Amino acid sequence: MDAHIIHDRTRGWGWILYLCAWVLIALLFAFGRSPGPGASSVTGWVVTAELCRWLLWAALAPGILRSTRWIARRRGAFFSPVGKTLLHGLAALAFTLAATGVLTLAFTGLRAAQGGSAGDGSIEAAFHQAPLFYNLLTYLVLVTAILAARSFDRSRGRALRTTALEAQLAQARLQALKAQLHPHFLFNTLNAISALMHRDVESADRMIALLSDLLRVSLDKDDRHQVSLREELEILERYLAIERIRFRDRLRIEIDVERPCYDALVPRLILQPLVENSVIHGIALQSTAGLIAIRARRKGNRLAVSVADDGPGLLEEPPLREGVGLSNTRARLAELYGSDHRLALERAAVGGLEVNIEVPFEQQPRFPRRTDDLSDT
Repeated sequence: MDAHIIHDRTRGWGWILYLCAWVLIALLFAFGRSPGPGASSVTGWVVTAELCRWLLWAALAPGILRSTRWIARRRGAFFSPVGKTLLHGLAALAFTLAATGVLTLAFTGLRAAQGGSAGDGSIEAAFHQAPLFYNLLTYLVLVTAILAARSFDRSRGRALRTTALEAQLAQARLQALKAQLHPHFLFNTLNAISALMHRDVESADRMIALLSDLLRVSLDKDDRHQVSLREELEILERYLAIERIRFRDRLRIEIDVERPCYDALVPRLILQPLVENSVIHGIALQSTAGLIAIRARRKGNRLAVSVADDGPGLLEEPPLREGVGLSNTRARLAELYGSDHRLALERAAVGGLEVNIEVPFEQQPRFPRRTDDLSDT
């Protein structure tokens, strides 16, 4: 209840400040006008005339704001730049004619109230500024201000989202490194290397090289928020190569990606946490051979990627408690795509857990790489 009261009071003060701003504009125009012939100072009629003019535009401004936003948000063949320009022209004509008609009636009434004469010329001067050109100019100034404010807001929002994405990407790097340096993972890898040293030196040496390469990739300074699925799979292959040596015949990997999907963009380091989750909670818990299946499909203008295993699957009913890797993945998807994405945990057809991700099919990055000269623009 208190929150609603505060909100209502805040809106009330907002409208008061809004009207005060327009009254201030009217007074500036009134006292900035040169007095007519024979007039020694600005009269109350001038102030009244300017108040009529600018309070009318104060009433029209919310409608102009809504129409400008509506036109800007339209999409489709008709709403091309030419189509939007035509709509802006029609809106300008409608608002200009409305303002001219109302102001003409208002100034005619003021002249009648003044005694039907021009008096000191102030009302006559105000009346001469009611025609279409003056009101069209006022409309264009308002629309320009609205579009400039919209452009500023979009640029500011884009900068804030870029900053948030950089923080999320840094967390992903740290999380990937933390998972790879996790004592359990490192112990198992080193233990496998130690066991191989006396019977398969070549495999042990390859495992050391893969582990070193994987850590190097995780620490690699790369400010891209999105990479192609092909590049993401190449990064993932380093991790899978280690796990293949570690589990040998107990681990089977199936990668099924439609050809067009290789060039589609996905968040960087998005697959490794999901595959690692399948290894830890699926393959490692089984004494028999296990399967991890990675698939990617294009569905119209969407990219669907899934990681499934044939392990124990969901051991509890939703809502599940998500680990750091999955919650970080969900947060990064939300930052990059907003509500235009899907991440779901389901029972896999092969019997275990399947993580499904669906994002827009894109081949151009949403956020280009930063350059040093961006801060100067």
